Amino acid sequence: VIAVTLVVVAACSLVIYNIFYISIIQKVKEYGQLRTIGATGRQIRRMVLREGRILSMQYIPIGLLMGSLVSYIIRPSVWLKTPSLILVLCAGLATFITVMLSVRKPAKIAASASPIEAVTYTSYRPARKRTKRTSKKLTPVSLGMMNLTRNKKKTVITFMSLVLSGVLLIVVASLLTSVDPVARAKQSFPYGGEYQIELNRDLLSPTTKYSDLQINNPLSNQLKEKILSIEGVDALETHKYIENEITATDMDDNAAYIENIREQDRGEFNSDLVEGALPDSTSGSSLILINRATSTYEYLGLHYKRGDKVNMILSDGKTRIQKNFIVAGMIDNKNNSTTFFLPDAAMDHLIAANCNLSYEIISKQGYSAGIESELRDLIASEERLDIVTLKDNISSFRSAFHTISIAVYAFVTVIACFGVVNLANTIMTNVISRKNEIGMMQAIGLSKKQLRKMLNTEHAYLTFGGFAISVFLGSILGYVLCQAVEDTAGFSFVVYRFPAGIIALYFLMAAAVQFTLTQLIGQFMTKQTVIERLRET
Repeated sequence: VIAVTLVVVAACSLVIYNIFYISIIQKVKEYGQLRTIGATGRQIRRMVLREGRILSMQYIPIGLLMGSLVSYIIRPSVWLKTPSLILVLCAGLATFITVMLSVRKPAKIAASASPIEAVTYTSYRPARKRTKRTSKKLTPVSLGMMNLTRNKKKTVITFMSLVLSGVLLIVVASLLTSVDPVARAKQSFPYGGEYQIELNRDLLSPTTKYSDLQINNPLSNQLKEKILSIEGVDALETHKYIENEITATDMDDNAAYIENIREQDRGEFNSDLVEGALPDSTSGSSLILINRATSTYEYLGLHYKRGDKVNMILSDGKTRIQKNFIVAGMIDNKNNSTTFFLPDAAMDHLIAANCNLSYEIISKQGYSAGIESELRDLIASEERLDIVTLKDNISSFRSAFHTISIAVYAFVTVIACFGVVNLANTIMTNVISRKNEIGMMQAIGLSKKQLRKMLNTEHAYLTFGGFAISVFLGSILGYVLCQAVEDTAGFSFVVYRFPAGIIALYFLMAAAVQFTLTQLIGQFMTKQTVIERLRET
């Protein structure tokens, strides 16, 4: 939330600064006239700052009211008055500070110019170093490029806002395009199953844990045999689970859990082994395997090595059992969120209760509505059991990622709007401030076609230049971000894909903005004749 807020503040600051900067530049001569009749630099500065305060007082409350209304409409049932009021006050204060900080530099520019300098002020800043005089042929394209360099600071600000929004779009698109909902759903079905009968997680609460549901565990051998007897079911894999608490930690929340090592998993565990060996499969073994790449291991501040003792308190729902284990080996598997592992036989021996957590049901024929129906009939009378299918899991994650994508793209669109506003504001003020100059150029032979080409060159360098740099930087940052996310525990379903579709859409949007602005400027320029523009000072 803080990161998103800072991005919004940065985008808003660019827009506000650009608008005030361009506005002040165009009115420096007016301020010069005020200086000639006695206004001091301090008074001019206070005048500009007051303009910022007045605009803030008029329009920030409207934005806060609209934001609160949208927030209420999204989730009326969870909207809370007091927290919302606090957020409104914080947002209003942050926006006001942003405006005032953005206005300071333009105010300084307006106040620093002397009366004589202000009357002859121009935003054009020539190069400080001497250059050789050359004879160049003036063309609409060269004139367009020259106009962009007349006020490099204004051009850079506008360019930055366009690049910022473009980079954000490409980075976000890279991440969202790289998310694979199918791979994410399959993480819950590690053995390639199509269905999973599990202890009902909807019954979990602060007072009800899995160990409570495991009392007289309904995931019995009888249920297992009935599942295997269903036509189309080829195999069944058992996931086991024992809750525990780590005693050698100062954390208030020291809860963890143990899962089972199946015989067919030993090859995969061996490939992740970084120290020691896997515990043997005998039931009386006190050797335990630890995954040090999990967030739980880091959160609890654990630092085990082979041969260390691990003191735990195990729970079977009825009793708490203190048990000391010895670390047999350490693995690094960032895609597995489980920290502690024991062989199947050792888990069955540790506690009296049945420690089954779920049955993963494998069917080579793939999903079948008939098999799902029979499975549901088997558990219909047992509230503690629930059935999850791979098909529903995929659908659920697709829906979730789609909702997230809409929200994120909406946010990026808002940022992009800031960039477009900056671009439109810069272009329109450039044309308005140069009406007299353009009229003079037309008087000495610049045709309407050449004028349009000159202005199009200016706009194209901003629009498509911003697009090119955005794609270049955004693609690099998007790749780096996806790699970082993929290397994070549990996010192996993120594999970088180049967002070609979004980039194509972005190009079309840039072209549409360019075309629209060109048409608007063309209409604006035809409203006045050359003589009328020459008369303006």
